[in-house]
Amino acid sequence: MNHIAPYVDKAFDLAHKVLIGSISTKLILLGTTLISVGAWDILKTVAAPIIEAKLAVKIPDDPFGIQEYVGLAFIIIGLFIKLCAYYRSDRKTTRTQREEKTKRLLSRWKTMSNGVLQTKFAECFGMVGVDAREIRSLLGHPSNQIGAINRYLAGSRYTIFDGSWFAISTRWFSTISVLYFSFFTISLLTGLALLAIGVFILFQIFSGAPTMENPYLVGSMGALLTCSTLLTFADVKRTSAARKLVDMRPR
Repeated sequence: MNHIAPYVDKAFDLAHKVLIGSISTKLILLGTTLISVGAWDILKTVAAPIIEAKLAVKIPDDPFGIQEYVGLAFIIIGLFIKLCAYYRSDRKTTRTQREEKTKRLLSRWKTMSNGVLQTKFAECFGMVGVDAREIRSLLGHPSNQIGAINRYLAGSRYTIFDGSWFAISTRWFSTISVLYFSFFTISLLTGLALLAIGVFILFQIFSGAPTMENPYLVGSMGALLTCSTLLTFADVKRTSAARKLVDMRPR
């Protein structure tokens, strides 16, 4: 059993890193991917009038199966979580107020105690409990304090503080980046394709040509997939932000 343990640890490490962070994004990307995989059924339904006319083969009218309904449920739950997070966020502080707080922090951070520094950093950027050493490293960047902070806010879940600056925290970082980008790209392209097919179906309706029984389903699903996938773009960029933060190590 001892020779299996290292592989089990690696598997748990990968799962831990993949699941860290925004669960809403994971649900949306999983849901859009499930629907994308089932897009062939939707395309067959769209082409049903032509296929039936040429081959005398009956195509089911409903392209939705369990897989698509599960994907739709994941998307709705993910969007609901994002909506709740938005309403729970600090929307009372205006941009001007945040900028003023940030200016005061940048000018006074060297004289603050660790506790005060952590509190002021949380007030400015919304991250509670950040290690004071990490904050001082960010604020002490010799040429780009704001850039370092912004990249830290976006990509800190994939980095670890090594005592002087930040390093990638997992050996699975490249795998995670590829998975995010793949899910995002597949879902977005499928959504745009379904949206385009939906527009084509509308033209078919207006011209009086035969079409599927539920003509607005494809366009609606395309719009949902496209909008839902675009909402995850900020989370997809987190891996890029982490890499850029690591590359900003002062020389």
